[in-house]
Amino acid sequence: MNSKYNFSSMSFGLKSVSSLLYNYRVSTLSITLWQRHDDSRTPIHPDFLVKLELEALGLYPDHYVDIYKVTFKDYSGPSPVVNWLAGPQCMTIIFNRQEQDTLSPVSGISLDIHVEMTIHVFPGGSLAFVFICVGFLFRGTLQGQNERHLLHFLFVERHYNPLERPVANESKPIIVKFGITLQQIIDIDEKNQILYSNIWLQMRWHDVNLIWEPREFGGVEEIRVPAKNVWKPDVLLYNSADDDFDGTYHSNIIVNYKGEIKWIPPGMFKSTCQIDIAWFPFDEQKCDLKFGSWTYDGRFLDLIFDGTSDGDASDFIRNGEWELLGVPGVRNQKSYECCPEIYIDITYTIHVQRRTLYYGFNIIIPCVLISSMSLLLFMLPPDSGEKISLGVTILLSLMVFLLLVAETMPPTSDAVPLIGIYFCCIMIMCSMSMLFTVIVLNFHYRGPETHTIPSWVNEWVNGRLAWLLWMKRPGHAQNRHTKDTIERTRLHDIVVQERQSRCLLSGLDFDEEIRIENGALPKSGESPFLSTKSDLLSILKELRKITTRCKREEEEVVVRGEWRFAAMVIDRLCLWICVTFTVISTLAVLFSAPHLVTS
Repeated sequence: MNSKYNFSSMSFGLKSVSSLLYNYRVSTLSITLWQRHDDSRTPIHPDFLVKLELEALGLYPDHYVDIYKVTFKDYSGPSPVVNWLAGPQCMTIIFNRQEQDTLSPVSGISLDIHVEMTIHVFPGGSLAFVFICVGFLFRGTLQGQNERHLLHFLFVERHYNPLERPVANESKPIIVKFGITLQQIIDIDEKNQILYSNIWLQMRWHDVNLIWEPREFGGVEEIRVPAKNVWKPDVLLYNSADDDFDGTYHSNIIVNYKGEIKWIPPGMFKSTCQIDIAWFPFDEQKCDLKFGSWTYDGRFLDLIFDGTSDGDASDFIRNGEWELLGVPGVRNQKSYECCPEIYIDITYTIHVQRRTLYYGFNIIIPCVLISSMSLLLFMLPPDSGEKISLGVTILLSLMVFLLLVAETMPPTSDAVPLIGIYFCCIMIMCSMSMLFTVIVLNFHYRGPETHTIPSWVNEWVNGRLAWLLWMKRPGHAQNRHTKDTIERTRLHDIVVQERQSRCLLSGLDFDEEIRIENGALPKSGESPFLSTKSDLLSILKELRKITTRCKREEEEVVVRGEWRFAAMVIDRLCLWICVTFTVISTLAVLFSAPHLVTS
């Protein structure tokens, strides 16, 4: 587009200049200046720098016009005009950005159409006003002229096609060097089995269509171009769980003069991860990141490691829950059912170990304390009536902790977490404690009215088992009871009781006949001896009743004491069983976890 605008000094206003220069982006600006011969102005030196103070016009103070880079052309004479004092009446300043122009171009203008402007400044006009107009033109600067020429040479003159695979021989694959830099593990969702990570991808390849000679373009050896303008490998994360599948940010691509391409797109990756919960919370997880070309098989694209096979973790941001152990990589060649060709991928494995401090203080230690409280069931007297209530409360507390653990675990039947096994052991122990408590209470409240104590209870529970547990009945010597000694003891007690009864009644003769003295009966018709005998018989009957009752009460006390002592023995036995089970299960479950000490 070529247009010519003529303005007079009277109608050349700032608003019209601003509208013109912002609406038309020019590539060549030709300004013709008129002045009188007697105009007393100083010469403009080529190195003179005019800085336009245009804050009032919406421009920043650092926008300026470099007069040295502007070509002066004299319309009335063949020689360039430098001295305005001796110059002609008509002068043209040419701002040219055309590639074929041999004049020194002006740098810093991004222009796309050609507009020629001829401005007549009559006597009395200000030359500074012309530079103000030019300042509007140079407001936006993008890049140097050499780089612009280089971009035009690479992408326009060479007709670069970003869809074309950049190889010299079509039968050869393009080699892409691939690597990753792990920045951060954001989260590992065990329930949904998803890994969230921040990773920088590193890809390098050679593009034969992007080669130039730096000396032909002002020494430019490297340029940055948008990723959409250059061919790039379609390397994707195969096991992506993202809704958009590709979680990378398509940053600029760095191209050097040898055709070496470097692309480092950062990304927030959301990938699937098979969670192994067998040793939770002392577990290690290995999450794979499988990268490969989606459409290019091994005949067209060869993916290799960029240096070492391990991922770069030098700038890794430490995670509060997981400790990074390594990021090893493996190069694989695999064919799929849909495509018989061999596809190449590089799989990095993020190997992490769980830091168990949080779970130790918030789950494991409270669980151990609650399980220890279950031992108090056997220390609580049966007469208190709170043994069952305490056991149920402890069991409910363990259920709450088990639910907290179950919420973080995936609903899988592949394995049971270690802490789940531990909770199950503790719950079994608490259930056994409840069962033992019921047995103890049943023995404790038995009596001769309902139960007679079996001989095996006295022999095995009150005898041998009490001796093994170092338990002693009050008023009995601590010895190892056997069946013979127990029988001898019972027979001795019976003989002693019989002897005491005989001694009590030895002075009384209940079979002696009644004798009548002097052959006469008492006047009353009753014998005094007979009356005395009757009184003694009634007294004896009452004494016998009292003795029988006391004997029965003593037997009840003895039997009830034997049942209670048997309950104490069983209670002590259950205490040792629960203590042993708790200690063994805790040590066996916790110390079976790998890397417990390092955790």
